[in-house]
Amino acid sequence: MAIEAVIVQQQQAVYTDNICNPYMTFNNAITYDYTSGIGNATVTNSAEKTLVGGKSMKIRANNTSACEFNASDSFNFTVKSTDIHNLQFRAWKSDPDAIVNMVVKVFINDALTAERTINVTMDSANGFQDDTWNLFTQSFGAVANDVGSFAFSFQSDTADTIVYLDAFKIDCND
Repeated sequence: MAIEAVIVQQQQAVYTDNICNPYMTFNNAITYDYTSGIGNATVTNSAEKTLVGGKSMKIRANNTSACEFNASDSFNFTVKSTDIHNLQFRAWKSDPDAIVNMVVKVFINDALTAERTINVTMDSANGFQDDTWNLFTQSFGAVANDVGSFAFSFQSDTADTIVYLDAFKIDCND
């Protein structure tokens, strides 16, 4: 069973160590690997819409069918301490009428649990704000020296919808 991500609209600059892989800034070339639904969406790094740095992850729905993808080792990270960790990221959607369902999967030591299977619904009827970056956050437990990675599933009810993801951060709630 997955957990619904919480949208947070209030933001302030508070800095703690980010354990995400530097590739999660999307400023370097990344090869995205489609694990299902090849051709249903196109995933690239893009400078068209950014929040942090020069690029973001751009996901374009080619149709209304689902796809799943990852970026192999580019999304790997190592946990530095045993405690609760907080994942944060921002999402922006191009079509205010589209409903996008995405799942952010955080694997720890190649295992996935419900607390790290994060449902993200991008729908203005559910609090998503169009034409702005929306902050999503979820907490999960992890142990020092665990190795984590990300995978994503994506589906839009409208073809040609574009979603941008940026500002990925995992920090320890110590």
